[in-house]
Amino acid sequence: MKRHRWLVGWLIVACVLAGCGRVEHIGGAPVPTEPEEQALPTLPSALPASNVILMDGELVAAYPSIELAFPGGVSGQVLGLEVEVGQRVGRGDLIATLDDRELRRAVDDARLALGRAREDLARARADAEEEYQDGLEEAGKKFERETVDAEDAYERELDEAQDALEDALSGLQQARMEPPTTAVTEARVELDRALDAEAEAADNYKQALDRPWEPQRSREALYREWQRAIVDRDLAQLRLQDAEISLKVYAMDLETREQDVERAKDKLDRVERDEVEVDEVERETDFASYERAVADAEAELADVVEDLENASLYAPWDGLVLSIDTSVGAMISSGTPVVTLLNLEGLYCRTENLSERHVAQLREGQGARITLRTYPDDTVTGQVRAVVPQTERQGDSEARFAAYIRLDESELDLLPGMTGRVEIVTGGE
Repeated sequence: MKRHRWLVGWLIVACVLAGCGRVEHIGGAPVPTEPEEQALPTLPSALPASNVILMDGELVAAYPSIELAFPGGVSGQVLGLEVEVGQRVGRGDLIATLDDRELRRAVDDARLALGRAREDLARARADAEEEYQDGLEEAGKKFERETVDAEDAYERELDEAQDALEDALSGLQQARMEPPTTAVTEARVELDRALDAEAEAADNYKQALDRPWEPQRSREALYREWQRAIVDRDLAQLRLQDAEISLKVYAMDLETREQDVERAKDKLDRVERDEVEVDEVERETDFASYERAVADAEAELADVVEDLENASLYAPWDGLVLSIDTSVGAMISSGTPVVTLLNLEGLYCRTENLSERHVAQLREGQGARITLRTYPDDTVTGQVRAVVPQTERQGDSEARFAAYIRLDESELDLLPGMTGRVEIVTGGE
């Protein structure tokens, strides 16, 4: 009986503590929000099919607010502001404009400069064409005066070059027909025979020395035969060396004759090319400086046109104007903020009172229902995207976490800062 009263008392305390906490866990046993010095006993009970965690939440933007300035580093006097604080803008909406009169004059001047550069290029080409035609006429007259002498000189040089090429080719062909490779082969065969004969004579002499009964005359004859074999081997080696030297000389001579052929061909090519190089040189005309001037003028025009376009500030994305940071008539420099814009794409609901006891029950993609105080009769849905710890913690209090819930598309006019109640279905345990 006493044990039963003790359990009932502890259950009453647990219920009171659970009611005082900000996080409610519906569908399971009550969970206190603050740590206890001593664990509370729980009674076994059947859990429902699913659990729901209740938390307070606030809508937050997925991206920080951005101070927008005129792009491209332009500066000048603010001519107009087309938005107000709290106004929603769409991607590409006009936000502000600068006084662009100087920029328009710069564009006009750049266009005039480009036109002059193109005219200079066209005039230079026309002058070059006229000079070219005059040069052709003068070259024709000069050609008529020097045709006979030039033709004779050309024919003479051409004949000499062709004769030199024929002589070089003939010498090369003759040299290739008489290679001394046979002499080298024969010398090597003769050396091999001499080496074999030397080895055989040496072996015969050594065998005679091992036969003491052999007459001295026989041993001396074998010795002399061995020495003759050595002399024959030396002579064979010398003949092989001479043959190899002759082969190297032949190779060098062959290479020289091949070079003579190439030089004769080069000379013949030069003689033939001398006739056509004059026309190629006469036709060359350099317009690089004029073309660079046109390219510079085009680049300058592109720069001032870009500056003129940058004198109008447009919204880079759908957003909410948080502040106007300048005024009409103000002189602003490069990078001066004009408005502060908050990106409203991809709102999240952030909860900051998630108990560490419920973190393990949350999974990415779990469904959530949010009831905002602004729209108490409507429900906004979303999915859990992340759970992150909160760094600030006081004393021995229970750790708290923040859950981030990505909102689904809604027809409601949702803004960061709206607060409400969040329900997350965690499933059965």
